[in-house]
Amino acid sequence: MKITVVGAGSAGAMASVYLKTKFPEYDIIILHSEDIPTLGVGESVTPYITRFFDDIGLDEKQWMPATNSIYKYANCFSNWTSDNEEHFFAFTYNQPVDKVLNQQPITWNDLKNIKSTDTRLTDLWIQSYKNKTSKYYSEDFNFLHPFMKDLKAPFVDGKYIGHKYSYAYHIDANKLGPYLLDIAKQHGVSEIIGTITKINHSQKIDSVEVDGVKHTSDLWIDATGFANLLINTLTTEYHYYDNTANSAWVAPLEYTDFKQMKNYTESIWHDLGWIFKIGLSNRQGCGLVYSDEYFDDDTTKQAFLKYTNGRCMQQPRLLKWQPKRLKTPAVENVFSIGIGCGFVEPMEANALYLTVASIKGIERYLNSNDINDYNQRITYTLDDIADFIDVHYTLCSRGDNKFWNDCRERGIKKSHAKLLQEKYFNKKSTIEYAVEYWTMFPDYMWVELTSAWLQHFSEWNVYVDTQMIQRYKEIISKQKQQIQTISNNANDYYNFIEELHNV
Repeated sequence: MKITVVGAGSAGAMASVYLKTKFPEYDIIILHSEDIPTLGVGESVTPYITRFFDDIGLDEKQWMPATNSIYKYANCFSNWTSDNEEHFFAFTYNQPVDKVLNQQPITWNDLKNIKSTDTRLTDLWIQSYKNKTSKYYSEDFNFLHPFMKDLKAPFVDGKYIGHKYSYAYHIDANKLGPYLLDIAKQHGVSEIIGTITKINHSQKIDSVEVDGVKHTSDLWIDATGFANLLINTLTTEYHYYDNTANSAWVAPLEYTDFKQMKNYTESIWHDLGWIFKIGLSNRQGCGLVYSDEYFDDDTTKQAFLKYTNGRCMQQPRLLKWQPKRLKTPAVENVFSIGIGCGFVEPMEANALYLTVASIKGIERYLNSNDINDYNQRITYTLDDIADFIDVHYTLCSRGDNKFWNDCRERGIKKSHAKLLQEKYFNKKSTIEYAVEYWTMFPDYMWVELTSAWLQHFSEWNVYVDTQMIQRYKEIISKQKQQIQTISNNANDYYNFIEELHNV
């Protein structure tokens, strides 16, 4: 089989190297133009990327220094709630209650086998919260909390203290694509450099012409991002979201103090929207996300420049998009991947997750020939992303301008407070479905959001035995003390990163 990937940004490079790794007998070609720049914005990722890089055999000690990458342990939401607290959304999967209470070893299969109808560890925490014996989810459920609070490295004798897929990365997206493209070519992926001047198609794409030369392929992968160069020749039907953010001013920032780099992503509430800050080993990525329906581009640019306070390493760049998705991300012999399938906004590091989800979907298609499965999973996960992001706005208690007031009104009309509970009990919100790329946000993340934004679980029907809760609290308290002791003696995070990048 001949598969052609069009586009050599992060998405195209990831697709080509992964498919060549999984299907070495296939002829994989990556076709791209050096005249078309890549977007190169998304730098914060999730553990789905950690697993993906393991799948293609990348070595952290090699690829992280090559892409200015650092470890990420959570997404910290600052000032979104009335108490102005910091809420760390970390990667702490739900666990089977019986094994936790009996202090038995827990395997990855144990996590994947938890059902939405089971009593989950989060049920115990919710009841504890309702009993006013717990308050901050991150402190109880996130074993890395003290490492982020104190900016320490969670490694003992060079070994990570937790589960491999409980951390992620901040990555320089401008370097990731070229790095993976080199890896792809080492694996035997062929490269064609040129500009597509014509696409020949009927029900499917038959061939493309690159600088006057015709190229054919059995399968086409559209990795051209928002341009959707291939897929839009076969479909232009989109589903549009109610999410309002559609613009961002972005720029790299210089470190005036190395401790401006954090071991977590910062998502900071702003009167005009929100600001992301993503540390790399050599700089910080930063952006102000907003809606141009409410705020003009010049006003937001000035607000961004004021916030960054002279640290911009270049003039801010304006990004625009429509919150939407393709109704059918795959048509005939063309598969859109990554943000080409759809895009809501940058919150929660969802862009590269979509890239991995769609690449994994193509792998399933090549093994099953079921294109409907691809379309169902990608559209479901995008709709779920849209919901998860939207409730950050609609349930936010801060802001009294028209933008924030309209967001809250939308949340009331769409019953978003009730939606949080519905998502938690949805069977597709379990780890089982998350690892199969139906959802980016498994059950525990809806609990995190509810505890931070609503600050109550009054309507959640969770009933747990009192003795179980007491036993749970004793175990959690002991674990927290042990982790805090490790954190107190751990290496400084900055020294750790410097050593990593001096390798």
